[in-house]
Amino acid sequence: MPDYFIQRLATQSLTPKAAGESLVRQRLLLAAAVAERTAGPALISLLARRGEVQPNLVASIFRIEDTFERTRAVCRELGASATLEISELLPSWALDRFPQDSDINRLLLSYQQRPPLWLRIQKGDPEAVIRELRGSSLAVQRSNVIPFAVMVSEGCSGLYLMSAYREGRVEIQDIASQAVGLVCAPRPGERWWDACAGGGGKTLLLAQLMKGRGTVVASDIRGRKLMETRRRAARAGFSNIPIRSWNGSNQPSWARAFDGVLVDAPCSGSGTWRRNPAARWTVREEDLEELSAIQIKLLSSAGRAVKPGGALVYATCSLFEIENQGTVRRFLDSHPHFVPEQFVQPFTGNRCVEGWTYFWPWEADCDGMFVARFRRTE
Repeated sequence: MPDYFIQRLATQSLTPKAAGESLVRQRLLLAAAVAERTAGPALISLLARRGEVQPNLVASIFRIEDTFERTRAVCRELGASATLEISELLPSWALDRFPQDSDINRLLLSYQQRPPLWLRIQKGDPEAVIRELRGSSLAVQRSNVIPFAVMVSEGCSGLYLMSAYREGRVEIQDIASQAVGLVCAPRPGERWWDACAGGGGKTLLLAQLMKGRGTVVASDIRGRKLMETRRRAARAGFSNIPIRSWNGSNQPSWARAFDGVLVDAPCSGSGTWRRNPAARWTVREEDLEELSAIQIKLLSSAGRAVKPGGALVYATCSLFEIENQGTVRRFLDSHPHFVPEQFVQPFTGNRCVEGWTYFWPWEADCDGMFVARFRRTE
């Protein structure tokens, strides 16, 4: 959204009378007001003190709840010559990359909503942990779909200092990522491999679902991320998480005969664009083919470590079809010993008969994600 104002308002024709530095500053500050409502009181005070804009103008804009309508109000107040269309909230090429049956308008509007902070209760009695969080001035609400997921609406600024976090009773993890763990459905005593573990959020979730019994190997090509996984595992008290470096293509001696493998692959991140709006304008369309090729390579390499009868789970935080169904189709075409496996969609309760599903932001106020599950037949 700030990109829109910078582009539209900075290039709008100005009369000599209106071309002063004060007006330019006013326009940029109003753009910031739309982008960051929490700065409203301070911004209004600053503008009023400088006499650069009537405080009632900014105050009235902040009272508009809907982000898109708030943006249009700024356009009207500034006399912008162009009308903001919802399709301008993303690069034009991106609109053609979502699945054909997706609700584009709803998705675009969801991109303009501030995402909540989700926690995962990792150990201890959930109700006791929730009482502890509330006692630490966090306003939290437990999910009615995923019992260990908790949404924080207020007071999250001091989370890292709270004993519930420092002692590993809660972890920060979006509820969509938590739902991926439910699709994996690991059982106590099994051997799992989180092949692209990153900072280890899903690794810890798999270990939690296995009740600390069995093994979850965490690997990544980035050593810094693996150090983070090691720290988080120690904080949570899990001793069944071996850490391994993996470059995404080789077949190390330890990578074999797993009951399940999770490939949470590198992707465009288009499902997280409301959390990282600047990325809308840095991802290029030509990146998608390269990303899909990397995803297939990772699935092929990691899939070799799945034992016959074992599960392979593929996940992305992308909503682009080429990275999701497209990657799945190309992988299955070249790997006939893997077949799609049905599972229950955690948010809707629907059975995913094709073996894959999307998590849309409006289903649980979550990041957008895609997940598919396969079974190795031989």
